[in-house]
Formats: sequence, structure tokens, C-alpha cells
Amino acid sequence: MTIAYKRNEDKIIKGIQAYVDATYTQHYAGASGRDVVDDWEDCGIAKEAFQSNIIKYAKRFGKKDGDNPKDVMKIIHYCIFLLNQLEIQAAKDQEMIMDINTEGKIKAAMAQVGYEE
Repeated sequence: MTIAYKRNEDKIIKGIQAYVDATYTQHYAGASGRDVVDDWEDCGIAKEAFQSNIIKYAKRFGKKDGDNPKDVMKIIHYCIFLLNQLEIQAAKDQEMIMDINTEGKIKAAMAQVGYEE
């Protein structure tokens, strides 16, 4: 099925991909392969940092360098980071549910054979 985009979404998405790709070669992506986002993740503050940067660039839009499309790209990029963080958290939550269910099943099976803790 071919979609006739009304608002250049296909071109804009390609532009977002190009922007994101370019960030991997910029100065803040260190030689070690780590960047500040890795540090935020290590500290457990990634979600909040992403939200903060989304707000920062949204408030800055139109003030610094006028209606700068790069600020919009930064907002989108931080939104992508935030979506990824939400997916990671959902996977962890699912693992925790599975662990709880497994633990409950083990305890139930042990109780059935007369084992008590």
C-alpha cells in the first residue's frame, strides 16, 4: 500500500534519521563510545533528563536563532530517547511480573508436596 503523505512525513522522517545518524559523529560522542546519555542511564536519571531536555528545547525554540529546525530535531531525538526508556522500563516491569509469578508457582508447588519455608 502506497501512502500519499499530505505533510511530507516521509521526507521529514528521513531527515530525522539523518539528524540522528549525524549525532553519532559529533564532538559529544566520545572516543570511548559513551556519551552523557550513558551517564544519565547509569545514574538512573535518564527519563527525567530526557523530559527536561524536551522542555528546554521547546522553550528555546523561536528565541535562539529564530525558528530553528535543529531545536525541533533535538526535541524529537529526546522524545525517541524517552520512548526507548519507556520500552526498557516496560520490559523490566514484565520481567519482574514474570519473576513474581514464577516465585509464586514455585512456592505453590513446594506447598503441594508439603515443603514449608
